[in-house]
Amino acid sequence: MKLDEFLLHIGHGKTGTTTLQRTLLRAHHELKQQGVYCPSIFPHDGNSVLLGYHLFLHTDVSSDQLNWLKQDYPEIANTAQKAWAKLCQDVTDIQPDKVLVSSEQFFRPMTSTVIQSAQQKLGKVARSSRIIAYLCTPDTLFLSGTQEMLKHNTHLGMPSRSYVRDTMQPLINHWDGPIDLNIYDKSTMNDGDSFVDFMSKCLPDVDLDRLPRGESSLNVSLSAEAMAILHDTITGRMVWRHGPKTLRSELRRADKRIESKTRPRLRPGVSETILNWKAPDLFWLRDDQGIVFPRIDYAAIDPNEVDGSILHFGRIEDICEVNAERKTALLARVIRRASLPPTIRRWLAKH
Repeated sequence: MKLDEFLLHIGHGKTGTTTLQRTLLRAHHELKQQGVYCPSIFPHDGNSVLLGYHLFLHTDVSSDQLNWLKQDYPEIANTAQKAWAKLCQDVTDIQPDKVLVSSEQFFRPMTSTVIQSAQQKLGKVARSSRIIAYLCTPDTLFLSGTQEMLKHNTHLGMPSRSYVRDTMQPLINHWDGPIDLNIYDKSTMNDGDSFVDFMSKCLPDVDLDRLPRGESSLNVSLSAEAMAILHDTITGRMVWRHGPKTLRSELRRADKRIESKTRPRLRPGVSETILNWKAPDLFWLRDDQGIVFPRIDYAAIDPNEVDGSILHFGRIEDICEVNAERKTALLARVIRRASLPPTIRRWLAKH
């Protein structure tokens, strides 16, 4: 017996994916009772690197993901195959109407051969398969992506001008089932809530009142001052001798305690440069897919007017307003706490 539909939520990253995935896993018993199976795939947080490895032949697992999975490449290949086999067996045993898998790891350019291979695998368990993606504005993605990379102590890369088109066009050309592109913006989402919007569009028959809900946002934003300190250490502008984990943990704690936190916002002119740089994606989405972001003035976009110093910014202060006094106070507290013995720091963290 085959499923009615296999739903693949592919992100995009920074569009509430973590909140959605954890909410789905938290509610997986109630969803199963309503005919929707959301499998818990190792490492059990909804971010299905392993399923992507098997289903979409994603063999370029990053070093960060290797550390996260705590497996080497041969182990990953074996575990990925077992994860898919277990999902197929669960479909046979549970006999749900639909399966939903969500992972922003699936949002990447793929060849027609890879896409067709994935569809053949899905076709063995489901009569149809659907792809769902949410998209946010490039400047929003630029800022949130910068935050995320700083949190993980990684260097910032040059954003592609056409990553969305390069990812979605092959799927649109070669995927047999429907592809739903949605705008990630509270002003356009159902009840201004990403989870409610997703469920109303993708699983409208599910009774939301029966599903447990957690926090509305699970990714805590750093202040602009904390971002500046992290960037200074990554780029070597500031020497830090206590290890990156200690820096991040103490910085998060200090950021909560020191008042007058500056919410990260792009400086005037920065958003314009990002939108100009991403014009190929924005115009393709508008002209080919009918996706128009509500707060973007498309008439003002000039693909040839790009300030390279913004794309290759040297300091967070170049792109965001930063309170210099708070940054100094934040750094002083972090250094003071990091210099204490680990046992004392652990005790202080609990009080």
